[in-house]
Amino acid sequence: MLFINISWDFISIFWDNINYVFENKNLERALPEILLDIYKKKFFSKIFVINWPWSFTSLRVSSLCLNALNFISDKKIVLSNISKIDFYKYLVDSWTLPNVWIIYIWQKKNYWKYDFEKLSYELISWDLIYQIKEKYFIENVVLNMINNIDKSLVVHINYFSDNLIINFNNNEKSFKISDFPFIESDFIQPNYMIQPNIS
Repeated sequence: MLFINISWDFISIFWDNINYVFENKNLERALPEILLDIYKKKFFSKIFVINWPWSFTSLRVSSLCLNALNFISDKKIVLSNISKIDFYKYLVDSWTLPNVWIIYIWQKKNYWKYDFEKLSYELISWDLIYQIKEKYFIENVVLNMINNIDKSLVVHINYFSDNLIINFNNNEKSFKISDFPFIESDFIQPNYMIQPNIS
């Protein structure tokens, strides 16, 4: 089994208790090399993918690489993916993550304030985030852009032996990857949060 997160400010691949982490620079060269190297070492029959939010180029390149690997494989690889909203909704419903997630949407200083209880979002600028009264969580990507942020608000995802280790606000819990509502598909479709403008 291979687990890949293509929806962060870096690409994370978890396989055989090894965590490969690399930036999205030269992704079209780095990702195929790593995937082929892993595939040659030991065949995996399942790939679990966290699909978005992330930049248009990264989602597109990552999806193409995963689909190409599945196409050239001698054996069938089961592809399963999940949006980050569905991923976190599972954690909100079954654990201690707060109901509000502040999502950076790769548009200058614009963010989404996503409410898991209402299943709705609103566009918000970073200046207004400090005025939010509800408890919320954020991801590492925000730390690279904003100073003086409370790091206890950051959710961390790690991997160990087919489990995801989630850490938030000094609380840690292990979840089986198979417990999350991943959706099986014949190929990975880039899940763009905001559709790109292509002319």
